[in-house]
Amino acid sequence: MPFQKLIPAMGKIQLGQAEWVPGEGTVLFPSAAGPFSCLVCFESIFPDLARADVREGARWLVNITNDEWFGNSAALYQHAAMAPFRAVENHVPLVRCANTGLTLISDANGRVTQQVPVWTPEILVAPLGVPGIPTFYTRLGDWLGLLTVLATLGLMLDAARRALTARRGSA
Repeated sequence: MPFQKLIPAMGKIQLGQAEWVPGEGTVLFPSAAGPFSCLVCFESIFPDLARADVREGARWLVNITNDEWFGNSAALYQHAAMAPFRAVENHVPLVRCANTGLTLISDANGRVTQQVPVWTPEILVAPLGVPGIPTFYTRLGDWLGLLTVLATLGLMLDAARRALTARRGSA
């Protein structure tokens, strides 16, 4: 229940859901294709979760989701489109299983190799691609992007300073 730590009485409200507690770290599941980790539902939109799993030894990722509450909207496709980015970022295959369709298999480069159409009951059986070498992002994370933002801000401030100096010099 959201805000239950702040307001313990919130935990007494029953909306039909189970009580969930955050895990303490990465869980790797053994398989013939190597260890994998599982991103539950919208966890697939968070790059840092997949990255941590791959750094801990996941050789492929699984995303399980219940997208039924999106109905037949564009959100089904938008949510599914985000998952292969985790494959690209970490250069590992990804399997996505959704109860309303858009069950898919993505190779380590993010290409969807197999897919089940929306609202189609089907079992998808296909080969799983092989993981590639760890990416720069997997090894080092977001620091390069943050450094780029800081450098851009620095250049903008410098340009503004030069413009003010030039304006004062011409006045």
